[in-house]
Amino acid sequence: MGWKAAEKLIRHWKILRGDNVISLVLYPPPPLRPPVPLVSPTFFSLLDPPFPLVFHCQVMIIRGKDKGETGLIKRVIRSQNRVIVEGKNLVKKHIKQGEGHTGGIFSIEAPLHVSNVQVVDPVTGKPCKVGHKYLEDGTKVRFARGMNASGAVIPRPEILKERRKPRPTSPGPKDTPIELVLEKTYDEKAGIGMPDL
Repeated sequence: MGWKAAEKLIRHWKILRGDNVISLVLYPPPPLRPPVPLVSPTFFSLLDPPFPLVFHCQVMIIRGKDKGETGLIKRVIRSQNRVIVEGKNLVKKHIKQGEGHTGGIFSIEAPLHVSNVQVVDPVTGKPCKVGHKYLEDGTKVRFARGMNASGAVIPRPEILKERRKPRPTSPGPKDTPIELVLEKTYDEKAGIGMPDL
């Protein structure tokens, strides 16, 4: 047992033994720790502000070996607060040879922390912070904010406006034919389609 641990035991023992008031002043009891909240980590993620960086967004690296360079976001890793910028922050990766692929030393993009990148202002071309606001028609948009920002709306990348799976133009084998959809099977006055109660 170390000296600090022994000293703590002596303090508590003196307080429990009921020594004079001087020992209570010299050796006050340690402060109580606040209780640990029994809340799941997902609860706090719901309280997080909206993420400023989205896939295929134009960003500038503000710290690191690629400082001052711009690029498109290739992947967003929300759980780690990191992004992968296309062609930036390259590191050498040694990959062992296996079935179906050859081995060797490859250059791959390493993730960057979101604090090291900023969205590029579409008007000035400089890095800026991102704010969120609602337009008159009720649509939520991102806009450039900060000291030297223009305040212009940052457009949503075109690739995110497209559907990943396009809507089918012709009915498939599991789709209901349009004739059956438009067929009238209920008439209150004639009593057609009424349930038997």
